[in-house]
Amino acid sequence: MNGIVGFSSLLKKENLSDQKQNEYTDIIIQSSYRLQKVIDNIVEVSINNIKQEKLNIENIDITKYLKELYSIFSIKNNEDVKLSLNIDHSANIIIESDTDVLTKILGNIVENSIKFTSKGEIEIGLINKEDSIIIYVKDTGIGIKEKNIERIFHRFSQANSDISKKYGGLGLGLNIVKENADLLNLEISVESQYNKGTTFLITHSKSFKNKCI
Repeated sequence: MNGIVGFSSLLKKENLSDQKQNEYTDIIIQSSYRLQKVIDNIVEVSINNIKQEKLNIENIDITKYLKELYSIFSIKNNEDVKLSLNIDHSANIIIESDTDVLTKILGNIVENSIKFTSKGEIEIGLINKEDSIIIYVKDTGIGIKEKNIERIFHRFSQANSDISKKYGGLGLGLNIVKENADLLNLEISVESQYNKGTTFLITHSKSFKNKCI
């Protein structure tokens, strides 16, 4: 909010160059986007708290779904961060799940990777194992210290206060991921090395009824 108010005031000043106007406008847009994410996350937590989430279970072609997810986020590709998709395009894997809830899970994870990866690569992938299907998001971002991994899914939690100051947010995104994963009986795990990157893994166990076909 401070960014929106402060730079909106600066735009009212006379004799600003076009470059400065564009710079301030970009900051306002980014600040507005971050504020919208905070509001969305607060609303999402409230919905989950009062258990209003009604699952709409349907058949999902997970290969096609991940291609579509990749297309959405590939728009945010830039010179410093490459987004890639690692799947068997010929695989015919159908799962029974809720598309909207699954998108909330993966969308928040990919957004998180984009937020904390200033240079390198973010990879979305699929592993088809005998007893499970694993969707993963792997990045080369700032990583998480081992002592902090356990609490990243806690509400209003971030790895440390320095991250909160630098990147903003309330620490709700990964809590929403965990709560929605629980709704779908999905297992979520994290592998990370500080200053090297993080991998989030979402596991659909084939032993769960109505989860995989």
